[in-house]
Amino acid sequence: MSLPWFAFNIKDFIANTRRLNTEAKGAYLCLMLDYYQQGAGPPDDDEVLATIAELPVDAWKRHRRVIEPLFIVENGQWKHDRIDCELLEANRKHEATTARASAGGRAKALKMRSSHHPAPQTPVNDTKSCSESAPSMLEASLETAQSTITIDSLSTRANEVLKEEVPPTPPPDPEQAISMPISRTFTPSPEIIERIMREADLSTIHLEIQKFVYHHLEQGSFSCDWQASFEKWWLRFVEHHKKTAKPRAAPRIEVNTTTTEIDWDRQITRWLKNNSMWSHKLCGPEPGQAGCRVPLEKLQQFNIDPITGLVIIAAQKVASG
Repeated sequence: MSLPWFAFNIKDFIANTRRLNTEAKGAYLCLMLDYYQQGAGPPDDDEVLATIAELPVDAWKRHRRVIEPLFIVENGQWKHDRIDCELLEANRKHEATTARASAGGRAKALKMRSSHHPAPQTPVNDTKSCSESAPSMLEASLETAQSTITIDSLSTRANEVLKEEVPPTPPPDPEQAISMPISRTFTPSPEIIERIMREADLSTIHLEIQKFVYHHLEQGSFSCDWQASFEKWWLRFVEHHKKTAKPRAAPRIEVNTTTTEIDWDRQITRWLKNNSMWSHKLCGPEPGQAGCRVPLEKLQQFNIDPITGLVIIAAQKVASG
């Protein structure tokens, strides 16, 4: 059914038409009004669409590329989820109102029909004897009782019909929620942030959130659950990152365990006291770096990790003392 009026969300309209100029906004509004009036979306025909938008066909074709993403074009027809939902809700309310009016009209007609046949009354100046008038009075009482029972039963039946034809409104189904455009201030829920922080740092997460918001603002996308849409976006990002990331080779640490005539005790002690006092020409790179020439047993003697080059605090105190 067509709607004589509809709820107009100014904030959503401005957000959806931010990339449209004045002429394109007017065309979009004309398409929405025709949608509400006809009760269905227009056909995917540029001439028909241009007529509805009150634009020449050439002008309409220029604006179509920015207006079309606000609709869903399928099976040769332009559709709009929000308008379809409002039309369904209007139909439901119209059917419920018609059912209540019909049931109420039937109950009222039954009541008026019963009022046109009142119970007969015995005249005051009746000349018949008491024996002759007694049966007639009894019959009148029985007829009145039967009429009362009939009216009550019909009223009860009318209420039952009303309850049957107007079922209670079911609670809203989350799966049939109205799709909405994304907000510029969209932020994933704390549960999602906590989960994806195990896979990336905060700077990467913040950058992907901005990409997600700007992409859907540019495309004019609609979604019933933007949190779920972001989770899908993030899964695609992780999958793409795993495919494109180059594997990092582990550093190759070579420890020279051969003994030489170098005074390793003196070299290591001087290095522990002053980190800059290390003879690269004589001893090679510092401990923990590839190509270090210090024997492994000397590194272990001074509690130096041959892989990282880290020194235990107790070893530093011994060296300083």
